[in-house]
Amino acid sequence: MDVSLNDGKDLADEKKRIRREALSVRDMLSQELRQEKSSKILQTIYEMEIYKITNVILCYVDYQSEVITTPLIERAIADGKKVFCPKVSGTDMEFYRIIGVGELKAGYKGIKEPVGSQDFLDFLCERDDLSDDPDAGNRVNNKTLVIIPGSAFDKGCHRMGYGKGFYDKYLTRLLENNIDVYMLGLGYECQLIDKVPCEAHDIVLDMLVTEENIYRRKI
Repeated sequence: MDVSLNDGKDLADEKKRIRREALSVRDMLSQELRQEKSSKILQTIYEMEIYKITNVILCYVDYQSEVITTPLIERAIADGKKVFCPKVSGTDMEFYRIIGVGELKAGYKGIKEPVGSQDFLDFLCERDDLSDDPDAGNRVNNKTLVIIPGSAFDKGCHRMGYGKGFYDKYLTRLLENNIDVYMLGLGYECQLIDKVPCEAHDIVLDMLVTEENIYRRKI
């Protein structure tokens, strides 16, 4: 997908235009194609070292035409990983632990959300399997893998969300608290644009996985 930016146009309006066009292209994928492409993306994740070594995963629950994540959530729980999913409250988002997809119920905009009461930051405070490193009190061993959706991406791992800033705000909180996270975006190749317009507060992903490629953040 080739989207060029128009100089001089208000950034907010430009983001809305790009988001609208990217989602339109994504929504045109048939259910069969989304299933096929999502399966390829998830298989790539299962083979990644970061998936194999991490004990904790924060993962979005797919909605409408997003890359399908329910099989990933089920697989991670079966693999003994602690899995947290997002729940929106007002203008904020928190991740709550689930032990099965049956704990996900329709919430914000009809998106399935966890009904559990233990959020990720509370879990970190109570966690008893941290290393002996005296600086590890606020961190998780082997990084926490955070799996993130988006409306559009570029090859430099810049991401455009859905306009509310939920992930940018939440990830900024984690980083400000020195929580060691690996930020992995999932998208279809058709969601790629030449360049995502960025602002100072926008989070850059560590990696983006599509059904065709793996893109890594340029350091």
